[in-house]
Amino acid sequence: MDRLTRFRKGLLSTVDTRYLKSWTRIACSAAALIVLFVIASPTASAQSLGLSGKKIVLDAGHGGSDTGARGDTGIHEKDITLSVTKKLAVLLQEGGAQVRLTRHLDDDLATERDAKNRRRQRADLLGRLRIVQAFEPHMFISVHCNASTSSSWRGAQTLYMPGNEEGKVLAKKMQSAFQEQLANTSRSPAAVKSLFLLKHIDGPAVLAEIGFVSNPQEAQLLKTEAYQDKVALAMYTAVIRYFDDEDKPQSAQTQGGWHRAVQKFLR
Repeated sequence: MDRLTRFRKGLLSTVDTRYLKSWTRIACSAAALIVLFVIASPTASAQSLGLSGKKIVLDAGHGGSDTGARGDTGIHEKDITLSVTKKLAVLLQEGGAQVRLTRHLDDDLATERDAKNRRRQRADLLGRLRIVQAFEPHMFISVHCNASTSSSWRGAQTLYMPGNEEGKVLAKKMQSAFQEQLANTSRSPAAVKSLFLLKHIDGPAVLAEIGFVSNPQEAQLLKTEAYQDKVALAMYTAVIRYFDDEDKPQSAQTQGGWHRAVQKFLR
């Protein structure tokens, strides 16, 4: 029995061609070639490679013994941030960017001799800062989850360092993308002085609080792959819009000068 194997809706199916006329077989063969050509071709985003040459550091907040915020449902901030960060990394790499993660596993960057909590957390943050120094990225994004004593608070919010104009522009674009794609917040991006990493990193640097683990409904959403995909896509959209913006502020940091911004502090 002659058989023609072809793609249908992304799945392989086998069709009995015993009674097909020759012209039908030719048409199917031509269609199969077209399908193979389309499959072999890169996606629209990969074709454009709009992020080609861009270096981006992604920081999954907390990790290891530092769980971050915890919800009543047993959700840990460190787990959500790592999962979303990895999803965002895939999108950015497909767009042509070089991506460095501050952590890939459930751990931190502190050494075992930093036994006391406060010392360990500081050592962890310094380790993350050194990754920025070594990689010299064009952008820095730290991913966190929020928490409140009130279980009614919900929604994503983007934070930046006061006086960092590039960070402010990126934060606005990210908050806009959150509003469009998550539809769970009316908040504006906020300037916050007390965030250690943003304080010591110039250029487009933001901290994204992607939702409240203290809100039971939002915590359940944050645990799902589908919602994490939406969050990652919103952040990816903001990154694309930032680099496409010809009117964005420029500095030495956007041209790979980040090491000068953090070197003095790390000495």
